[in-house]
Amino acid sequence: MAWPQTPRPAAEGRTTTGLTPVLGPGIFETVGESLELYRVAARQHGVFNLTQIRAAGFDRSAVYHRVSNGEWSRLDYSVYSLTSAPATWRQSLWAAVLSRERALLTYWSACRLFGLSGIPQHGPAILVPRGSNTRSRGARVFETDQFDEIAATAVEGLPVTTMPETILLLARDVNGGLLTRVFDEAIISGLLDLKAMSATIDREAGRRTPGTPLLRRLTSSRLPSAPSKSSSYLERLLEVILHDPRMARWNREYEFSLDGVDSRVDFFVPSARVVLEADGRNWHSRWENLEADRRRDNALAARGIQVLRFTYAMLTSEPDRCLEQAIATCRLRAA
Repeated sequence: MAWPQTPRPAAEGRTTTGLTPVLGPGIFETVGESLELYRVAARQHGVFNLTQIRAAGFDRSAVYHRVSNGEWSRLDYSVYSLTSAPATWRQSLWAAVLSRERALLTYWSACRLFGLSGIPQHGPAILVPRGSNTRSRGARVFETDQFDEIAATAVEGLPVTTMPETILLLARDVNGGLLTRVFDEAIISGLLDLKAMSATIDREAGRRTPGTPLLRRLTSSRLPSAPSKSSSYLERLLEVILHDPRMARWNREYEFSLDGVDSRVDFFVPSARVVLEADGRNWHSRWENLEADRRRDNALAARGIQVLRFTYAMLTSEPDRCLEQAIATCRLRAA
């Protein structure tokens, strides 16, 4: 695309009607051009790219002089900012997405924009079509050959991969514990629709995309229809684990009166004043009953009683760890 020519004065010290000397001696532009570009910059934390510069009517000379006199700063190839605009995290996000013709913010950048807590302080990350230039001054660049299939949304005007797409990308290279925390917070915050997550995972069928087996397990286990395990079965499983000579004596199905209400716990260790609970409810039910559980735990804590809760996954996948935690807690409290 050819650069438009900037109008110039007929003679030094004179201006053509409608033109204002804003670039320095002998360099003129229309007021309308400046206003148009600066309106764009105002919406983008002071950032704009060559496409927007050309659309506003500036030519190469205008760009050169504005960078030379310090009015504009070059942030990346084809991306500039007003020097007067503060350098912020959101400015860096705009610079990243404007550095490519087609780009979506993703990965930790998307998580922070969505408002998730405890997100690592990484620089901008963008998703682009495969074959694009992956080099960038200020962003981590991910490529995909499915760019046109990726679901996107907008946050504060910035193009962003949806929460399911963001989690799918995170699953490729973050550990399971961190991924699970982000996954659950996204559900609780109302940012993650499990049906949309399932559809996103299904799209990867046959591709052997890293992390999808874990995402399938997380998604299926957190659906309201996910099966719950029998409480009696889990209590028997925990009982078997607790039959260890190192474990302090315990009572099964012990009853308390808490604030005038009769309450039963699975196991109680009198010498250490520790309650051990086997929780077979699915994730959805546990979340719905979280407040009631916390009220009961707090009431027990007020009486000097410690509560340990063991889920189905914990009891079946790491029984030795459950036992060691129970033994260590009882010993510490009995000391």
